[in-house]
Amino acid sequence: MAVGLGNTLRTARRITVSERSRVLRGLLNPQDKVEFYRINLSNRSRLSLTLTQLRANADVALLNRRGRAISQSRRGRTQNEAIDTLVDSGIYYLRVSLRDRGSTRFKLTASTQPISANNTAPDLVNNVGLRASQRETALITGNLLRVADLQQPSTQLVYTLTTLPQSGQLQLNGTPLAVGSRFTQADIESDRLRYVNLGTTRQLTNNTTNDTAVGISSSYVVWNGSDGDSEVFLYNIATGQTTQVTNNTTSDSAADISDANVLLSANSRVSFYNGTTGTTTPLSSNLVPGVELSFPGKISGSNVAWNSFDQSDREIMFYNGTTNTVTRLTNNAGTDNVYGISGANVVWITDLDVLGQPTTISEVFLYNGSTGQTTQLTNNNQPELSASVSGANVIWSGYDGNDFEIFVYNITTGVTTQLTNNTNQDIAPVGGISGSNIVWNRGTITATSGSVASNERLDVFLYNGVTTTKISPDNTNTIVLGISGSNVIMNSLDVNTQQFRDVFFYNGTTGLTSQITNDTTQDKAVGIAGTNLVWNRSDGNDNEVFLLTFTPTDQFSFSVTDGFNGLTNGTFNIAIG
Repeated sequence: MAVGLGNTLRTARRITVSERSRVLRGLLNPQDKVEFYRINLSNRSRLSLTLTQLRANADVALLNRRGRAISQSRRGRTQNEAIDTLVDSGIYYLRVSLRDRGSTRFKLTASTQPISANNTAPDLVNNVGLRASQRETALITGNLLRVADLQQPSTQLVYTLTTLPQSGQLQLNGTPLAVGSRFTQADIESDRLRYVNLGTTRQLTNNTTNDTAVGISSSYVVWNGSDGDSEVFLYNIATGQTTQVTNNTTSDSAADISDANVLLSANSRVSFYNGTTGTTTPLSSNLVPGVELSFPGKISGSNVAWNSFDQSDREIMFYNGTTNTVTRLTNNAGTDNVYGISGANVVWITDLDVLGQPTTISEVFLYNGSTGQTTQLTNNNQPELSASVSGANVIWSGYDGNDFEIFVYNITTGVTTQLTNNTNQDIAPVGGISGSNIVWNRGTITATSGSVASNERLDVFLYNGVTTTKISPDNTNTIVLGISGSNVIMNSLDVNTQQFRDVFFYNGTTGLTSQITNDTTQDKAVGIAGTNLVWNRSDGNDNEVFLLTFTPTDQFSFSVTDGFNGLTNGTFNIAIG
């Protein structure tokens, strides 16, 4: 290459650049592949360069007085190149260089804007936050987080992380960030910043015996395990400690849980385990003299309701943990089955038939622990099923002559409301109510097996006291397994094998449904308490118990500087579904 004016730093053309754009034109070819220009800036300035009108691939770079590149633009082919950066006073070089074998003319436009002594701080113009699903990788764009500055470009607006997300991770170009890590507004605008929600999944059991989770309440999980025979184990989510509730030679199982209290069942006997004192109280009453025939029921706090046999059918027994007394609630010719308890209120159904088209009559009854009165809530010569109670509300699925619908009874007002009225089967699960929030399945269920027809959809609906919303994912047959507040745990269902597949979670705060598991094993959802979810999964040999704990929100904090003493602080909020 011939060495001429502008071909080297020493021979660089000296030019003056000011606020008024300076236009330079030139020719690059294989014999003259580079052009240098020398500028001298007397003040701190914002320097803008554009390289246009290219017919071959060429780049532009800004060099310091030693010839080292401090900023450059290297786009492909004949795309325009641009540099917009802040520089101190001093001598700099502009370099225009050819990258391929062709030839091209070019137009280099340069301008400067002095940085005034009255430099303003960056302005946080967008900070709307992010809505992310569990386990989702979500992009943080300029529409969600953006600072702007009157004097400096986006490449000079530098974020520094001061706190990190607690249940997720920030990544820049896939690299995890730490406290003190930096990125620019230009990084955000170029889609380089991402939030990855991780959640906290704990495997509560890991052994060679089958562990079957029974339930979750407050911050406790209970399951049936084995130490040679069936025993009951209780896990404290807050402390991470597991307690073996039973330890004997009989086959024990947990029937229900309320906070740290557990309803136990063994050899047709029921017992109350007090998680605070660690003591167990036998509850069974001999309705048949000399014979214990009691069957698992439901627990709420220290109150328990269960089924006991009286030689002809099942009756309802109630244990008041405050007074330490047992009361017989029923004495009739029908078969009574406990379905729910809330405080001292007990709900049961008499003469319940199997799911599907019924053949017998069943009615719903409520025992009000405050008044000591029993009220028959239905009397319609039609079957009712899967009743539940929470607070002042009782729900059940009632048959209207064509299909099942959802009914709600308000204990305070004594008013019954039909919540659904359609041509589908609406069936609420046991425990399908939490306060005024009600959840149920809608679809077609066969009469003989209770399974979902292979050509039918099975969806989940939530009523929040005002409106009804479909919360199950589209194109997936879904079974609802539990509700806590307005949060719901669900299972996808393989209608061909009638097996549960993956666990889904609906966050009532964000209105988002997330897939929690996505694997080749069967994941059977068990229950939900707040934002804690429990499910069973096979590890290839036996069933284990898994717990997911997460917060519905996350956040990180930052400071932003423009490089010239302008500083802005902020916090970015993340809603997690």
